[in-house]
Amino acid sequence: MPHVIPEITATIPAGAVVPFIGTAIPDRYLLCDGSAVSRIEHFKLFAAIDTLYGNGDGSTSFNLPDIRGRFILHTETVADVSNTTDFKTAVDPAYVISAYDVVSHTHGTSTSSSTGNHRHSLIGEDPHLETTFSQFRVRGFAAGTASANTSTGGDHTHSGSTYSVGSGHSHPVEVNGGDAETRPRNVAVYYIISTGK
Repeated sequence: MPHVIPEITATIPAGAVVPFIGTAIPDRYLLCDGSAVSRIEHFKLFAAIDTLYGNGDGSTSFNLPDIRGRFILHTETVADVSNTTDFKTAVDPAYVISAYDVVSHTHGTSTSSSTGNHRHSLIGEDPHLETTFSQFRVRGFAAGTASANTSTGGDHTHSGSTYSVGSGHSHPVEVNGGDAETRPRNVAVYYIISTGK
């Protein structure tokens, strides 16, 4: 490996994975492409990862991790990453949520208990100062009061209903067409693994 101090290279343990953007894989490293390699030739790496990524031919070889087209996630000890992902297990990018992922549930509503019935009363003076009866005009009637009330028909209700739905249901969603690439902006590099030589 040019421009790298040998002492530093020697301290990188077998099984260490690093990104690499060169055109030729350097000595002491192998490409993380899932290939089967010799257990004897790469005994330090075999001691580090054993058959975690594949048993090879079952006796003389073992498989390297295959990181092509994948993001690397820390496992087990990182709180912000799902701790249900097993070590070495890649998350399927094509996973589709099914009815089994949604537990049975209901949506409820509530109403207030208020009748709404009411009325308004109006009272005012009615000064009968001059009133005409047929052909006679009568003056000097005593003043009185008059009242009026609004109707009490304000009472009304609103009704609605909900249904208890099990997990087996669907919600149709329409989205605009576009680029199928949904991953964040990225740069493609090689991932290589140290053999510990």
